[in-house]
Amino acid sequence: MVFFFCLQLLGCAGSGPGGGKDIERLSPREVQIRLDLAEAYLRGNEPRLSLQELSRIQGTAAALPRFHFVLGFTHFSLGHWGDAAAAFQKAVALDPAYAEAWNNLGLAYLADDNYKSAEAAFTSALGVPTYRTPEIAALNLAMLHMEQGDSAKARQYIDLALELNWRLGQAYLLAAELAAGQGDLDKAIELLERGVAADLNNTRMMLTLAEYLLLVGKSRDARLWLERVQAAAPPNSPEADIALEYLNSLDRGGGEAGNDATSISAIVVRPTRDSEVPSLPQLVEPPAPEPVSGDADVEAQEIQDVDQSAIFIVQIGAFKDQGNADVLRKRYADKGYPSDMAEILHRGSTWFIVFIDSSVEKERVQRRAEQFQKQEKIPAVVTRIGMGRYLELDAP
Repeated sequence: MVFFFCLQLLGCAGSGPGGGKDIERLSPREVQIRLDLAEAYLRGNEPRLSLQELSRIQGTAAALPRFHFVLGFTHFSLGHWGDAAAAFQKAVALDPAYAEAWNNLGLAYLADDNYKSAEAAFTSALGVPTYRTPEIAALNLAMLHMEQGDSAKARQYIDLALELNWRLGQAYLLAAELAAGQGDLDKAIELLERGVAADLNNTRMMLTLAEYLLLVGKSRDARLWLERVQAAAPPNSPEADIALEYLNSLDRGGGEAGNDATSISAIVVRPTRDSEVPSLPQLVEPPAPEPVSGDADVEAQEIQDVDQSAIFIVQIGAFKDQGNADVLRKRYADKGYPSDMAEILHRGSTWFIVFIDSSVEKERVQRRAEQFQKQEKIPAVVTRIGMGRYLELDAP
């Protein structure tokens, strides 16, 4: 999945849903206050309270584009894609130069897998001459084409986004992802090095750069960036935690010799569509989605209760992002190794394990791991896993 960048609400006029009656007669100033309150509820992740507030002013505010914009955002937050699109449509009908509404209309169409309409909406946003951040719509167009497999058009819009704003970190991340997907990790690293020079405080990009450096075996360079992430990222942030995992893994693996595959995770370059939401005022990027609770640990236990069989694998990498795992898998498949991936559950998180051999005979796998390390000069770990979709790794 790719991450679709979202727009700031810049205080443009807005309107809301038609139908219904106001609970009380409100002045224009009171309407604006209630719109501000609805936005505050959205920032606090309370879209239902926002909807209640908007319902009180829908008659009075029906001619305001801003009202429909906030209503569209509210419906989007509730997962009502059709209602969100309808509200954003009303906003742009009332104000065709409302670029932020055009962009968010594109996001609503995307959430409903309507790529053609999404492209038209993003293009309309990009065509508004007063749009304060046109690079956002350009980047959304790049990611739309990338998701559809058109790398040439994706690169065209990435270049446009960087032309409009050379410090847009997300554009460098996307360009690097595109290069890595085409097997050019050196180019991906070059792009990320340019990106961190342009956006000095982007710890996510630093971490991604470190991850790609590890993929090509440049552990020493990766360590420098991981230490910078540790120094710059807020304590206990995802970036800080993952960087610490990398550093601990490098230490256990012998410093600069490589990485301990059982412990290394990859920064998620392409978040799921939980992140595809329009942003609120003053927000440059949408907040990280809340962790989704589930029954993965329970399911893992149930599987192991049913099937206690296990195999041993020669593990060469472990990632939280399937796309990054596939890059490593393909790299060694191209060298002739029978590389493959396994999806496992480790400490409550789903990981994608890359391995180059497997067997029920531990000694055979150990010999294979030694041969691989000698030939490729990177660590290989013998790991025992169960036989199911969600599998528990041995404790490190």
